[in-house]
Amino acid sequence: MKILFLTASIGTGHNKAIESVANALNIICREKGLEDIEYKIVDVYNYINVALGKFVSKSYERIVNLAPNLYGYFYTLGEDSTALKEFLHHIGVGRVKTLIEEYNPDIIVSSHESPSGMVASLKKEQGLKTELIGIVTDFRAHPFWVYNEIDKYMVPNEFTKNYLIKEGISPEKIYITGIPVDLRFAQEYDKAELKRRFNLDPDKFTILLMGSWLDIGIDSLIEALDKASLPIQIIAVSGKNERLKERLERIKSKTNIPLVVFGFITNVYEVMHASDIIITKPGGLISSETLASGLPMIIVNPIPGQEEFNAIYLTTEGAGLRVNKLSEVPTVIELLLGSPERIKEMSNNAKRIGKPRASFEIAEIILCRRD
Repeated sequence: MKILFLTASIGTGHNKAIESVANALNIICREKGLEDIEYKIVDVYNYINVALGKFVSKSYERIVNLAPNLYGYFYTLGEDSTALKEFLHHIGVGRVKTLIEEYNPDIIVSSHESPSGMVASLKKEQGLKTELIGIVTDFRAHPFWVYNEIDKYMVPNEFTKNYLIKEGISPEKIYITGIPVDLRFAQEYDKAELKRRFNLDPDKFTILLMGSWLDIGIDSLIEALDKASLPIQIIAVSGKNERLKERLERIKSKTNIPLVVFGFITNVYEVMHASDIIITKPGGLISSETLASGLPMIIVNPIPGQEEFNAIYLTTEGAGLRVNKLSEVPTVIELLLGSPERIKEMSNNAKRIGKPRASFEIAEIILCRRD
């Protein structure tokens, strides 16, 4: 059985979702002794044209960071524009057809609406018969996801399932699996032991700071928290942004708050399980990782569009609180510290809607296609 995984470097979540499913597939195949399974992962825009892939990735990054309202405008425009949907999902479709013909997969799995739309177009217009599975990586599916030619949908929640049904997708095609995250989020961890490993006080309230938003507001946030004199400690993750990491190290030398700084890490699951709350933007993947960890969220600066809805979903379900300004964070933290039962309730809500085994569920559904 040959599986073609398609993704797109528009943010990092789509790639990580595919990697998580592929890793789950490897584990299941080893456990069941399946040796006739092979797969290939392709970033579709890079495959169509390397320059196009870099342009799409960089453009997305710049727009969401520098002009989020412009991104929101195009996101909303796309919701009502069939013409835009058809145009975008036909860019490079000939190259995608060649890829499919050369690899000849038994099944195609896509974590982004663009490659999903490309393959759906090939199925509709050129008679492609290969089964297509779409993995929705936000808490609501954009209309660009809606294609009768997608044979199976992996969705995060009942809301998304109902939305797709209203758009004419057969209920039998839709599986509520959750958004796939690293398999290690499904494991149990000792929070106090993890804190000690990261040179933190095991008994002190720990705030995790993650995301590109740190590059904009980290100085004022740490200063405000410092002035509040709260009994807290902080883990800050700068990712691949070396300039941000240097700033965090400078802040660490000045603040009275115990602060641990990490750059790019591969053990996000341990860092999250070591924390008591996270302050972050509500991207689909990081939100799913947070829920899988049972970690309450303080939501900042959602991008208009999918992150805006993610924020609505998380706050409605009681797993997150939204702040409109970073200056509000110390007050929110102080209120939560005085209400440990509220923190516990938010954690339980996160666990209730979290799906730490989503990758395994999706891998099992893929293998059901195996002859």
